[in-house]
Amino acid sequence: MNDIKLNVELPENVTSDFYSDVRPVVKSLCTLADTIIGSVNAVLSPVQIGAEIVKAKKEEFIKKVVNKTSSIPNDQLVSPNLAIVGPTLENAKYSYQDETLSDLYTSLLSASVDIQKQSLCYRAFLNVINQISPIEARLIKLLFKNTPRQYYPLATLKIQKGLGYGVVYENLSDIHFESLTELDISSIVSNIHRLGVIFIDNFNFVEPQAKYNYVTTSSTYVDYSRQLDTPLFFDKGSFHLTNFGLSFIETCIP
Repeated sequence: MNDIKLNVELPENVTSDFYSDVRPVVKSLCTLADTIIGSVNAVLSPVQIGAEIVKAKKEEFIKKVVNKTSSIPNDQLVSPNLAIVGPTLENAKYSYQDETLSDLYTSLLSASVDIQKQSLCYRAFLNVINQISPIEARLIKLLFKNTPRQYYPLATLKIQKGLGYGVVYENLSDIHFESLTELDISSIVSNIHRLGVIFIDNFNFVEPQAKYNYVTTSSTYVDYSRQLDTPLFFDKGSFHLTNFGLSFIETCIP
C-alpha cells in the first residue's frame, strides 16, 4: 500500500492518545485535513470571535474523520484520491463548523479511502454538498435515507390563458419540515432537481390520487385563489431519487 507522504507533522492534539492507534492512511488524511483547514483559520484569525471554539471545532472535525474510517477493514484501506480529497477539504474548511455539512464532508472523505466505495466518489458529489444548505441536507436524509425508492406528490398551479394556460406556481408539495414554508420546500425541490439528486416528473402522478388532497387546502393555493380573478387548477406530478442521488446518499449521507 502506498501511503501519501506529507512534509508536515501532526499537531499535538492529533497525536494524542485518541490518535495513537490511527492507521497510516487515515493519519495522512488527518494531516492533510489539519493543514488545509488550519490555513483558513490563520487567514480569518483577525476577525474570528472565539478562536478557541474554532480550534475545537477543527479538532472535532478531524476526530470525525478518524471515527468514520475506523470501521473500514485494513485490507480495504487505500491511499486517498487527491482529486477528491483535496477539493473536499478545501471546501470543508469553510463549513466544517456546521455539524450537518461536516458529516457530509467526512462521509465523502471516508469513502475516498475505502476501496469498496472509492470508485463511487464522484467529484460531482462535492458540487452537491457545496450547493445545499444544512437544512436541505437534513431534508434529503429525511425523505430518502430509509426509503430511497419513495415517490412524492407535486402539483403545478395553473390558470387559463387564452387557448392555453399559464403556470403560477411550481413544485407545491405536502412536505412539512422544521420551520420551512411551502415556498422554501418548493425552492429546495427545484434546487436538488437542478443538482441531479432528484427527478421531477410532471407527467406521472402518485397513487392513490387522494394524496393530492393537500393542494386545495394549502396556503399557497388559497392565497392565489383569492388574488386571481380567474379559476385556478393544478396538474399532478411527482419527484423521486435519481440513480446519482441514490449513490450520493449511500456515499455522503450518514
